[in-house]
Amino acid sequence: MNSELFAGGINNIIPIDADNFILYGMDLIKNKNIFMQLEKAPEGSIQEKIVIKVSYMEDGTNIIPMAAIKFNSVSTEYQVVCEEYRTTSNTQNYDQLLSAYDADLLTGKIGDVLIMSNETDYKKYATKGAFYDIYEIIENDEAFSVNTLYNCVKTPYEIDGKLYIVIPEFVINTLVGKTKNLPENTWNIKTMLEHIKNMPSETKLIEGMTRSSMMNTFLLAGAGDFIDMENGKCTFDNEDFISLLEYIASFPEKSAGDIDTQDIIPYLNDEVYLYETIRFGNFLNYLELRARFSFEEEIEMIGYPSKSGGSAEIIPMRYYAISSKSENKTGAWEFIKYLISGETII
Repeated sequence: MNSELFAGGINNIIPIDADNFILYGMDLIKNKNIFMQLEKAPEGSIQEKIVIKVSYMEDGTNIIPMAAIKFNSVSTEYQVVCEEYRTTSNTQNYDQLLSAYDADLLTGKIGDVLIMSNETDYKKYATKGAFYDIYEIIENDEAFSVNTLYNCVKTPYEIDGKLYIVIPEFVINTLVGKTKNLPENTWNIKTMLEHIKNMPSETKLIEGMTRSSMMNTFLLAGAGDFIDMENGKCTFDNEDFISLLEYIASFPEKSAGDIDTQDIIPYLNDEVYLYETIRFGNFLNYLELRARFSFEEEIEMIGYPSKSGGSAEIIPMRYYAISSKSENKTGAWEFIKYLISGETII
């Protein structure tokens, strides 16, 4: 973590003597070939730092080790050491590795900083005391405002008023369309069915969906229209619900593939598709949408029809947490802050 080199980036090693080597390979941070001499530092020349252990599973992006290398180069107080539970070349069963990681979460045989995939049921471990409350450490950090964290990846993930995870990256699963094609009334199942009835026969509501994806998308979001949670009753025999099932059944079982590249303007003429399901996560996604719907048109994220209006699903990419067993919680937080900083993201 101090040499700014990844083992996988080194092509050749030429030993000069016991403490000196010539290296040739690829610097994965600077993204260029390197030719350098690596020599052992004189005794006592390296400043002692507080070691922060980071436990994670590599996903092929090298985000964590690259951030660790950069962090170590600028921090005068802390030294990050990475414990990698899984490498991309590891042939071990992924589920077994995930289970080993999860088991260590509960026993405390794990790092100060814990980096988990979105497959991890963080609530299960949070309620068993595996993580430290992020809010508590932020309160004592004058250099960081809790408002830096988006509400959509903060409030929904609180447990009893405490926040045990930081979400550095996420996508929003939603429905998008031209502003002029949005329904006038609240966007729920009833409005959607009325919208479909009023569409020209050659126009479809949405592109690329199958019967299964329509079922998952529209029933999961819209089923609340037919369920009375407070009284424990449901009305699945009403006309709207039956009409929804009939509409879903009209979609094919298998996808016919993407839009024909010869017909590249289906969103411009409003004669083919009105809306599109997307996973929206960055500015590039936005530009792609504007290009498809036309930069001259206004577009909106309408969400999926539900009892409370248009709704969307937040999908975190990773979770960052601090172990409740850590003896270096301040240092662990410093590294997490660095991971979500503009410098690291960019």
